[in-house]
Amino acid sequence: MNLLRGFALVSFAVLLYTITAVSQTPSITSYSANGCTYTVGVSQTPCPIGPGTTLVVNGTNFTSGGNVGTCDCPSIIVPTGKWTNTRVTGFVYSVYPNPSSGSVGIQLETVGGAFSNAVPYTPLAAQITKVVVGSCTYIPNVSTQQCVITPGTPFTIYGSYFGAGPLTSGPQVTLCDCSNPTIQSWDPGWTSNPSPTGNVVTATAVNAVCGNSIVVWAENFSVLQSNSIPYTTC
Repeated sequence: MNLLRGFALVSFAVLLYTITAVSQTPSITSYSANGCTYTVGVSQTPCPIGPGTTLVVNGTNFTSGGNVGTCDCPSIIVPTGKWTNTRVTGFVYSVYPNPSSGSVGIQLETVGGAFSNAVPYTPLAAQITKVVVGSCTYIPNVSTQQCVITPGTPFTIYGSYFGAGPLTSGPQVTLCDCSNPTIQSWDPGWTSNPSPTGNVVTATAVNAVCGNSIVVWAENFSVLQSNSIPYTTC
């Protein structure tokens, strides 16, 4: 009898532990970004997200802190006081080009190491709004005359979703299939005050090839690139 009673107590303890563990697993029910809300099990189209975007993640069992990832890269930046048991608000640091493949997507990890479900989103590439070279300004779909860029020419790129700065593993601005430009500054202060718009990059051309264009790679060089801005060398 005592053996049966002991077995019953152990079984109940295991069951209670299992129920508790399951009930404490974090779960994302919805998220909001760029004026769009995605609800798990309801929405058909993921919301667009880019570097600097304010992301609000809703759900259950988020506990008192942890990480929220949008890829196998730095987590979103969560200001103090913006993490509760049901909501996390922060700024997106970086995005991944194919969040719909595999399990990559928005995913929350608690301080205890528990992972939530992964929720898909649409990554936004950098968008160049204008390029200034000396007294020349080129605006996409507006300007008819290209700016002149030759080796040693400084230029400034304005736009959105540029992110925190150059990747250590590759270039983030290209002018041609040759040496990449030297970057003087990449949106100073972005890390402390992230913004999806009003991003500015200043650089100097090392090489230039007529017929090529300026491209910004916010993330994952050779995969997620901006619109192309043509330039001339003469």
